[in-house]
Amino acid sequence: MDSEQIHVNVGGQTYRISRDKIDNGPHSNLKYLVQNGCTVFDRPADMFSPILALYQTGELHIPVTSCPGAFLRELEFWDISPDILSQCCKNRIQSFLDEEETLRKFRKCQGDQYDNTPSRYSLDCIPFLRGIRAVLWGICGNGKASVLSKTYVAVSLFMVLLSIFTVAYSTHPTFQRNMTNCERLQYMHLTNMTGQEQLQDILEQDCDSENIPEALQSTNHWNVDEDNFIEVLVLASPSRISTTTGTPAMPNGSFQTDPIVGDPIFIEYVKLPNMKVKIITFVVLELITVSFFTVDIVLRLCSCPCLLRYFTSVINIADAAALIATYIHMLCLFFFERKQYEKSWLDLLQFMQMLRAFRLFRITNNTRAGRVLTYTVYANIRDLLIVFLFLIAGMCTFASVFYIAERTDNIDSIPMAWYWAAITMTTVGYGDITPTTGIGRLVAVFCSISGVLLFALTVPIFANHFLSLYTHVGTVCASSEIVKNVSLQSAQSRENINNDDVKHQDNQEKR
Repeated sequence: MDSEQIHVNVGGQTYRISRDKIDNGPHSNLKYLVQNGCTVFDRPADMFSPILALYQTGELHIPVTSCPGAFLRELEFWDISPDILSQCCKNRIQSFLDEEETLRKFRKCQGDQYDNTPSRYSLDCIPFLRGIRAVLWGICGNGKASVLSKTYVAVSLFMVLLSIFTVAYSTHPTFQRNMTNCERLQYMHLTNMTGQEQLQDILEQDCDSENIPEALQSTNHWNVDEDNFIEVLVLASPSRISTTTGTPAMPNGSFQTDPIVGDPIFIEYVKLPNMKVKIITFVVLELITVSFFTVDIVLRLCSCPCLLRYFTSVINIADAAALIATYIHMLCLFFFERKQYEKSWLDLLQFMQMLRAFRLFRITNNTRAGRVLTYTVYANIRDLLIVFLFLIAGMCTFASVFYIAERTDNIDSIPMAWYWAAITMTTVGYGDITPTTGIGRLVAVFCSISGVLLFALTVPIFANHFLSLYTHVGTVCASSEIVKNVSLQSAQSRENINNDDVKHQDNQEKR
């Protein structure tokens, strides 16, 4: 005898199923409600079909045309656990949940980045700054897409490039000049060099010139100090002549006879500084850029909503570090004047201005690809570390075997073999170190193949993550643009209707 057939109405569509399958099927709200006489449900009909199939076949699958998120909510309504999903659909659900979690974190990260809510760690409490703080932050904080903000971004970009250009090209010999004679005399005084008394009058006569005075007879350049000094002949100072023997009290002095009087004169060789310094144009450009970035950071600190959140950004930290290093460099040159002519560790402080290149990332953060790329690297930092660990493991292994197999003049240590393994696994291959033995060539082959496989298997993970977020951001931007266009069209339509009504009323009055 056939079992009783039950007719279930879901979303206006009628389904038929035997009572035995309902009673013997898994526990759910459907089973409970049907047993209590409820057979009409206001739920989506297309998502009820897989639930009905669960009682008919014992398998639960997600419809191809259904959203996994909507199907999970439907399972929640019918009180069916997602654990009974077939394995093929579990993978789809897991991918959906991972993507949703990634998008949720991305939206939260973007919300925190553009959060302009004032906090107690800001200058918003100062009354006379409260009114203009939001306006300033909207301009210099790149928070609003206004004309002033875009102009400020363009000026900042120009200043960053100008600062990098100034620091970089100030090291080029074309944009350097020789010391003037007054600067040579100043350096000799600061370093207590010998020969100041003899050279002072000669150098001061042609103070602003970069050329060696003709009155000084120069010899060949010194072979040390990178040609920063030249050797000149001058009359010996009386203090440098021995009072007992009447001879020069210095190893580089000598006697010569005056060709006119015939008396002996004492000649000595004196080192004259001849360093290179920056031309004045680059000094002025550096002052201009430093002034701009000083005003910029003051405006940012005075107007930013939260100082703690401001300094959690690597870009802002690098920007502040570059400015602080610049002022420390200026102070050191003020107290140690001789350092402006010498190459020393102080040059590192000046070159730290290159950190301003990080400000370019702030501009890219305002673009879709820049925001997505930054977050992709941040979200996958653990995966990147794992790739890095695999790279180190392969590098150490192949380097050790390669060192044992080769041991040539090019490979004199295992650290040198590390360098070879690193550039081989990353498929760079400069060619400065090449294997010469058969075993070495075999190691090189396996090293390069393992490097290719390592990156080929891991890079798609980041690429898929990037494409997923990029598509999401593109969809959000497109939706915002559509809403904006619809709003404009609606406003224009209302305006046209109002104009037609006004014209109709005018025509009625004329009649």
